Amino acid sequence: MTAEPSLDRDAQQAWQQQPSEALRTSVEDLRLQTRRFERQIAWRNRREYAAAALAAALLARLFWHEPDTFVRIGAALTIAGMIYIVWQLHARGASRQPSVELGMAPGLEFLKRDLARQRDLLSGVWRWYLAPPLPGIAIVFIATVRAHPAGSGRAWPVAVAAAAIAAIFVVVWRLNVRAASGLQARIDELERPTR
Repeated sequence: MTAEPSLDRDAQQAWQQQPSEALRTSVEDLRLQTRRFERQIAWRNRREYAAAALAAALLARLFWHEPDTFVRIGAALTIAGMIYIVWQLHARGASRQPSVELGMAPGLEFLKRDLARQRDLLSGVWRWYLAPPLPGIAIVFIATVRAHPAGSGRAWPVAVAAAAIAAIFVVVWRLNVRAASGLQARIDELERPTR
């Protein structure tokens, strides 16, 4: 009879040690996923900040050198839209590092919340990213057409530029919708019970 408690203790020890090793691996995988995701977000934001700075510099040059008041107003409004975009990206889309090394359950919740936050940001791309510069862009196009009537040959390039910008906006919107769907799929995967 004395052998049974020893076997029970041995089995209990083996059982207790096995899950902790698997859990440690899972926690490390989760931390790696979180760090990788945060690096992707930080890199995306740096690209967006650089693109906004370049666009603002080109628009500022247009503002200072263009004699047409309406083109200047459009350039200024577009710069204001770019500033709004950068502010929204910084406020709502910045990467967030966990303040401490989290365990499995808190780490999983942190990652799911971060994925959901980025999903929501990308889902609303029309409101905070595409719409803000549109009034300024429209004013620049209208002012250019107004300053150069159809017979001057300038209306055709403006129409092509407007169509190109519209196409770019549609592509950006679709890419962001697809990325938001991908983030939702990752959230769903994390919420699925493991077997």
